[in-house]
Amino acid sequence: MADHSSRLDLIQRAAKRLKVDGDVGLAGLQLAHEEVEQQPRSEAISSPPDSRATLRSTTNEAATDIRINFSELRRRGMITPDNLSSTISFEFRAIKRKLLAAARDANSNAMTKNLIMITSALPGEGKTFTATNLALALAAERDLRVLLIEADAIKPTVGQLFENSCSTGFTDLLTGNCTKVSDVMHRCAELPNLSVIFSGKRDEHAPELISSRRTADLLTEISKQYDNRVVIFDTPPVLGSSEPANLAAYMNQIVVVVAAGAANRSQIQTALETISTCPNVSIVFNKAPKWHKPDSSSYYYYRSDDAPAVSSN
Repeated sequence: MADHSSRLDLIQRAAKRLKVDGDVGLAGLQLAHEEVEQQPRSEAISSPPDSRATLRSTTNEAATDIRINFSELRRRGMITPDNLSSTISFEFRAIKRKLLAAARDANSNAMTKNLIMITSALPGEGKTFTATNLALALAAERDLRVLLIEADAIKPTVGQLFENSCSTGFTDLLTGNCTKVSDVMHRCAELPNLSVIFSGKRDEHAPELISSRRTADLLTEISKQYDNRVVIFDTPPVLGSSEPANLAAYMNQIVVVVAAGAANRSQIQTALETISTCPNVSIVFNKAPKWHKPDSSSYYYYRSDDAPAVSSN
C-alpha cells in the first residue's frame, strides 16, 4: 500500500495500524468527507443513452418494482436518494470513484470486470451497510446502472431496506427453481438505475451450490448479459462461511469491511488469504474512532450502529 506521508487518508491510517502483509496486494479505500475527481467512463460499465423501455427490451429486466424503505435507511444512518449531500454520501462517493477506476482498468478481466464482492472477516462489521450504500451511491450516477445481489443466504438483511421485497432470488437461480435472471430482478422505483436480486429461499446446501459449476455459469451469464452495469454482491463473512472463498475466483474486485474493535489482526489476515484468488482486494475501515483530520474543519466517525456522526471543532 502506498504511503502518502503527511496526508494519509483514513483507511491508510487503519491499514498501517493493522500492519497487514503487503503480499495480499491490498488497496486501501478511504471513508472521507471529500469528492474524488471523476475518471473517464468505459463502455463496459456505462449504459447507452437509451430510454427505460429500451433497457427492458435489451436486458429482459423484470418489470416488478420495489420501493426504498426510507425510514429504515435513515434509522441506520445510510444514504437516501433525497439527501445525496449528506456526510455518508460524500464518504461513499470517494469510495466508488476508486472502484470504478479499477473496473475501467484495461488490464482487468474483461469477462468479469463489472463484478464486485463486499464481505468482511466476521459478522456485524457492516458489509451489508457498505454494499447497499455503495449500490445507492453508484446508482446516483446519471449514466451508470447498478445491480445489487444479496448472496448471503445465511443472514439476509437487504430485504429489510426495501419494500415489496420478494421471497425468490439468488438461491433460486442456483437451484434451478428460477431459470431467468430477469425473473428475480427488481427495479427500484425511486432510483431506476438500481436493480436488486434478493437472497431467495434459504437452502442448507448453499455452500455446495456456490461451489458448483452452475454458479460459474450463472456469474458469467450475469456479467455478460448485464455488462452495462456494475454488479455488487453482498456475501456472508469470510470466516463464517465458505461461500466468499468460492465466489472470490469469479470477482474482479473485493471490498473487505473491517470494523474497529472487531476482527483481530490474525483473523483479518486469514480472511484476506482466503479470498486471495481475486486480483483486486481492498479494505474499508468502518466504525472508526474519532481520528482528527488536520486539513478539515471537522472530523467524523461511525457510531456502533454504523451511523455516521459529524462534530465541528
